[in-house]
Amino acid sequence: FSFGFTMFRTIPARTSGRALRGLFGGKDVRFGNKVSHSERKTRRMWKPNVQRKKLWSETLQDYLRFNMTVHAMRCVDKAGGVDNYLLAIPDKDLKSDQGLAAKCKIIEKLQAKNI
Repeated sequence: FSFGFTMFRTIPARTSGRALRGLFGGKDVRFGNKVSHSERKTRRMWKPNVQRKKLWSETLQDYLRFNMTVHAMRCVDKAGGVDNYLLAIPDKDLKSDQGLAAKCKIIEKLQAKNI
């Protein structure tokens, strides 16, 4: 028999414009309810902890400037640097125009070194 609903989300999740201009590591604005003692619900949102950072790129031998979440900073540290992080993460999971541009620069530089 079949259920009247699907198990998976069919509508693609939206990414905020702010997340497109930085490295957010999959984090974005979340929405929910603030519930008072009388159980009255008011809408509210949780914003990610975003910091402005300069990260050194070993490949480009220059600093890259990003608005990034603290979660993304930990991911960069775990990957061993911004170059490794950008190269390891798939383009569809990056969800960032600025991150994709930096990734393209790094790939071009690596290809130029190998030739």
